[in-house]
Order: sequence, then structure tokens, then C-alpha cells
Amino acid sequence: MHPYIAKLRRKAAEERARREAEAAVHDPRAKLKGQILQWYSSLPPENRPPNYLMEELARWLRARPQELGIALRELGWRCERRWRKGEAYRHYWIPPDVEAPQDANAQASNSTVVRDEPTT
Repeated sequence: MHPYIAKLRRKAAEERARREAEAAVHDPRAKLKGQILQWYSSLPPENRPPNYLMEELARWLRARPQELGIALRELGWRCERRWRKGEAYRHYWIPPDVEAPQDANAQASNSTVVRDEPTT
């Protein structure tokens, strides 16, 4: 390969890497994903519940649910909507390291709908 072409390719690769690094710094979800990872890794494994309510996560992480949901999905968390008879549904988020049984009719996305019956 001609040295001039090799130099151009090397400079283009360096510029591409610089732009990607700048984009990562300016990505608002990058900071939120870092907060989520830091918070979750600080929890002792024996104190980690198998799922979390969206309202709790938003309060603990001081984040808007819309941004939080996107960041959680990018980190591999799954969302389940659980219904109870006579009540509204609630969003539960399951971390990627917890294997929870999924509904047989669940869609291929990482969102599941589960209907819980109240205990009597």
C-alpha cells in the first residue's frame, strides 16, 4: 500500500475514534448508565431483590422514568408489567443476572406482561 494512503487511513481512524469518544462523553445516558452500574454493584448480592419497581429506581437514582427505562434496557435489564385483579399494573425491572421465568405468551422484546392474582 502506498504510504500516503496508509497515512490517510490512519488519520481517518484516529479522527473516528476521537469523535466516538466525544460522543460518549456528551451522551446523557452514559452518565445515567454509570450511576446504575455503580449503585447496583454497591448492593451486597444477598440484599439484591429479584426485581425493582420503576418508581423506586427513579427515586433512588434521581432520574426520569423515560430516560431510566432506556438506560436499563441498554444495560440488559428486562421490564415486566404485573397486573392484579382490580388494580393498575406496575412496572418491575429485573437485572440481567437474575433469571426469572417468563410468561409463555411474552413477546420477543424485553418487556413482559404478568398477571398476578392477589393472595387471600
